[in-house]
Amino acid sequence: MKTKFSWITLALLVTVNALCPAQQPAKSTASSAKAAPVSLSLLEKAEQARKTGDLPTALKLYEKAIVIAPENESAHRELSYSVYSIERNRLKAETQAAHDGKVPDEFELNKKVDAASSAKLTKIYRPLVASHPDVTAYRLQLAYAEHLKDGMLKSELEKIVAADPKYAPALASLAGMAGATGDNDKQREYLRRASDLAPDNEEYAYFYLSTFKNGNQKEYLRLIEEFVTRHPKGEFAATVLQDAAENAETDADRQVWLERAADRPATYYVDDLLALYARTDVRKAAELAQKKLAEARKDPKAKREAEEVKKSVDYYSALAHARDLLKAGQLDEAKATLDKAAPPNAELHPDEFPKTTLIAEVLTAQGKPQDGYKYLLGDRQMIADADLEAAAIKLGAQLGKTEAQVQEEIIAADLARAKQPDDFELENLKGDAKVKLSSLHGRYVLVNAWHPT
Repeated sequence: MKTKFSWITLALLVTVNALCPAQQPAKSTASSAKAAPVSLSLLEKAEQARKTGDLPTALKLYEKAIVIAPENESAHRELSYSVYSIERNRLKAETQAAHDGKVPDEFELNKKVDAASSAKLTKIYRPLVASHPDVTAYRLQLAYAEHLKDGMLKSELEKIVAADPKYAPALASLAGMAGATGDNDKQREYLRRASDLAPDNEEYAYFYLSTFKNGNQKEYLRLIEEFVTRHPKGEFAATVLQDAAENAETDADRQVWLERAADRPATYYVDDLLALYARTDVRKAAELAQKKLAEARKDPKAKREAEEVKKSVDYYSALAHARDLLKAGQLDEAKATLDKAAPPNAELHPDEFPKTTLIAEVLTAQGKPQDGYKYLLGDRQMIADADLEAAAIKLGAQLGKTEAQVQEEIIAADLARAKQPDDFELENLKGDAKVKLSSLHGRYVLVNAWHPT
């Protein structure tokens, strides 16, 4: 499945690093080389304990792993996650017990969990820093634990980089903080340095090239080609190509980028390309989905992806079959087939263009062009979809409507769908109060949201 990048991703890189530090190549010392297999064994045992719900045992194993192999970033990440889970379970149970089983307020619970987790991690890492002052990984984790919420993290990271200029994870975190403040030059410089220090870390290279996405297009495209050459089988190889597709100036260029992304090894989820194909040839989309399903089923690690791709196969195959029925004049069967066709991942990919236009065609063929026109206007993507607008204008002309009339009716239909949003309350940027959406009535509001990972 595609990994989406946005400025939010980079702005929050420091927070991600706090729980999921970016990988750093282990130091090439004899002790590290000997410790790696032992650490791996401990991590496997810890993962098994975590899966069975035995978080205390998992935590103890992760603590041993970071002592044996301090440069193993996976161990630090999983240790932080285990501490957070343990503290959350504990505080949630205590709160419910104190309030007759009432579900605690998430905002207040999360604040308590953050504080408790930071305290516990500080207790773990402070002795390690004291006994191993030369291990930068411990210093970085202690900085996260002590200063993630108090505004001092940036200065602590700068001290770490000053003491160890070649420690890439700290540079990447500073890049995230620079991005959050809009300092693009600093952000890019930190990421360039991190990428140069850890050339095998594709995450740093990916974030670095992404800083050019909305600026120097020539350099952006050059870095993409360099990236896919250097990391041909990497996790982000398909993602950078899909990002380039989003930035493409024409549908033809977009298709080329998406096709290159779809050709990457272990890339099965290609909904953007399927949707593009379906606009001109739904059978081509069905055939590609079937091909990707066959590939996914051969990969023992891709069971989840195969299940998702199967939905695409069912959808586009149904549309292709409905078009055949339409051509054969079997209109009732075509309409029934379309009514049953369920778009895959409708919430993430609401593009129902081929289904909408096919249903409009079937209704028109049944002698109900007014119903077909109304169905087109009912598509919630109409207001932003040039192809749907063109289909509505064409059908509207058959009904004696001018292009201006059609556009007015498109806007009217969109306004009719508008609903009052449910009220909600969130923490302000300072973290010292909450703000209700309803308190901003009559003002323009940008809601910028993400789901914690």
